[in-house]
Amino acid sequence: MDHVLTAKDLKNLMHVMYPDVEDDRDDKCDFEHPMTAVGIVLLTATLTGTIDERALMGFTGYSRQFVSAIALNMLNNRLWSDNGYDHSNWLLDDGTIDTEKLWEHIDLACGSLWLPNAHTGGSTDPCDIYWDEGGGLGY
Repeated sequence: MDHVLTAKDLKNLMHVMYPDVEDDRDDKCDFEHPMTAVGIVLLTATLTGTIDERALMGFTGYSRQFVSAIALNMLNNRLWSDNGYDHSNWLLDDGTIDTEKLWEHIDLACGSLWLPNAHTGGSTDPCDIYWDEGGGLGY
């Protein structure tokens, strides 16, 4: 039987790639760090080939507000467009992930980093939204 990829699998992948993010968390916290959640959304966009917010919400279980905040920052940084998600600098041709460059995209999606050609007319902080909502995946 084939394994169907889930958001939980992507969460585990994020933990393997960035163990220090979760290691600094309170053991009593039952959901992941918001930057891990942002990474899950970016991985989902890459693996599913869509930046459609409803599709990303459906796969990850995250709220519309959270996913929309990520989308706004990625659109403003011109990494999401009608052509999809430009992940070419962190997802290499051989299928490996440049974790340093993926983390840069997570910072871009959080609105804490801007590319030189970005539209800087406005941003939102998905991490604040995540904390306000109580975090967690819907699985």
